[in-house]
Amino acid sequence: MDNIIKKDVSKTIKLNTQLDVIRFTQVASKCKGRVDCLEDNRNIDGKSILGVLSMDLSEPITVVFHDTYEEAEFLNEIREWEV
Repeated sequence: MDNIIKKDVSKTIKLNTQLDVIRFTQVASKCKGRVDCLEDNRNIDGKSILGVLSMDLSEPITVVFHDTYEEAEFLNEIREWEV
């Protein structure tokens, strides 16, 4: 438990397929707090498949995880989408 993040974590990711969106929302759902996907002036719930699919997926997405999450697990699970 020494490597627990107790602050917001922001990453830029790129989701290329609908399967990526499904897998990303599954990872986001593991967080107990909010997960925000930022696009222009919109804040999209990162746990919502329909919400994330409504975004412009041709562009990278900034994601903010507002939670305590084990750093190694979090970084490992989103590494494939990082830009």
